Amino acid sequence: MMCPPLAIHGRCLHPSAFVTAALVREMDGTSDMMLILRRLDRLGRAVARVRRDLELLLAVMGAYVFRSLAHEPNVPDELRAEMRARGADRYKQFVDHVGKRFAGGHRSVDNLPHEVIANDAALDAMLAKSTGTGGGL
Repeated sequence: MMCPPLAIHGRCLHPSAFVTAALVREMDGTSDMMLILRRLDRLGRAVARVRRDLELLLAVMGAYVFRSLAHEPNVPDELRAEMRARGADRYKQFVDHVGKRFAGGHRSVDNLPHEVIANDAALDAMLAKSTGTGGGL
């Protein structure tokens, strides 16, 4: 029997078998493209959830900062309006300050130390010295 030009793993297959298999994969959603699109859709939903959570955290932080800046314990009733106005002014200053720092490229992470404390060789040497062994991990 003469084998058609298409063969997989030594098995002779008719070209229509490839077309049929491709159509079946496309119709039942198991093609590589469909799997990639499903994963991208899943990632898109995950990003949307992260964005929603971030917006919620920012709203909570903003409310907390506003309340902490506007809070003055034991304020007489006649001074409450003035204290609220001061709190609103402080909050606006806070938001302006954060906005300027953020727009200027400064991030809170930038305040953390950037130097490398030790590389792998130094850590291995410290481990060997402390355990009395001559080798690394």
